[in-house]
Amino acid sequence: MVFTSINATLLCGFAVLIALCALLAAKVSREEKKHSFAQLRLEREQKKQKLKSLFCEESQLPNINYIQKRVLQINEVNESSHHIMHVVCVGRSSDYYRFFDSKTSRKIKTQLHNHLNEMLSPSVIGLFEDRYIVLVFVKNSPWLPEQIIEQQQKVQRALPYEQVVDDKLLPFDYSIASMSFPDTDIAKGKNYLFKKMAYCVKKSLKSIDGLYIYSNTDYQRSLRKRQILQDLSQDICQGGDQFELCYQLYLIA
Repeated sequence: MVFTSINATLLCGFAVLIALCALLAAKVSREEKKHSFAQLRLEREQKKQKLKSLFCEESQLPNINYIQKRVLQINEVNESSHHIMHVVCVGRSSDYYRFFDSKTSRKIKTQLHNHLNEMLSPSVIGLFEDRYIVLVFVKNSPWLPEQIIEQQQKVQRALPYEQVVDDKLLPFDYSIASMSFPDTDIAKGKNYLFKKMAYCVKKSLKSIDGLYIYSNTDYQRSLRKRQILQDLSQDICQGGDQFELCYQLYLIA
């Protein structure tokens, strides 16, 4: 009888232990599921934010971060790739889209983006500052000057000079800035490359025909001029001790 009682007690103890283990396992499982769900949610949110950084907020078209990422991916696959970039400014003015509401602007950008992508099949296409259309073409040999001109003219011919938007026929004109660049430029960061690109756009907007091809001589001269003006401005603010007046012109009314 004593042994029977002990056995019953042990069995009850084991049953309680098993029940406690089952409860603990269920609790751990719930915690793991909860943690797993939170982790998945966090990963989804991080992925969403990462994708968001690659597209323009207004038009939802690829932006300059996307362009840089794609070019770097191309370089990883093909180390001998050579790039040429064309930057199209619609309306020959950086303020062109302010004449339209956001819906119309978005439609213009999207239609032009899709049209150029279909007509020219660039390696990469997207927007810079949500205003300028950027097209990148890649080949395995360096771009010769005549090839850059030919490529620029091809882009120019592909651009529509009128387009129907919301049942309205809108006329367009453009400027095109073109430049070839090595993979080392894009690897140095987007600011390094796109400072040159911004310079090219400015030059194309000022040109009579709206076309400009990057010249390193022009660019270095521009940087030198800017540096001189900055130094002069800084010196004037500090009292003007670093320069002297050499000549002054008097106008007699």
